[in-house]
Amino acid sequence: MGDDGRARLEALAGPGGPLEIREAFRARWEKARAGRAFGPTEATVVEQLLPIQAHVLEWLYQQRVDVAPDDISWQDAPQPRVVAYFDITDEQYRLIVEDLQRLGLVDVHFDGSAGLTLEGIRFLQVVRPEV
Repeated sequence: MGDDGRARLEALAGPGGPLEIREAFRARWEKARAGRAFGPTEATVVEQLLPIQAHVLEWLYQQRVDVAPDDISWQDAPQPRVVAYFDITDEQYRLIVEDLQRLGLVDVHFDGSAGLTLEGIRFLQVVRPEV
């Protein structure tokens, strides 16, 4: 995603934008960011995340499947499911996941589905706010 795509995403997700997320989620994420000490890699990524992206990452993290007691897997989410859940357009979805892919947190597949990378899972295990 180029600078233009990132600027469009920030305009959509900023205050008053159509992707601005509910205040309760924003407050919880900001509190977690302020109260946790992250390593330099995590801190750099956290500072780049927009609240809508953090919300999408948390939602993708919740798509885990307990295959066996010691075997956990995460399902990829089809684009239409994410679009419907977050009530966003296909273009907004594309901007969000392309930027998350740039950060190395998700893989976007040929069919538009997105799933957490191993780095994304590890990142969320370190920085994810307690629910």
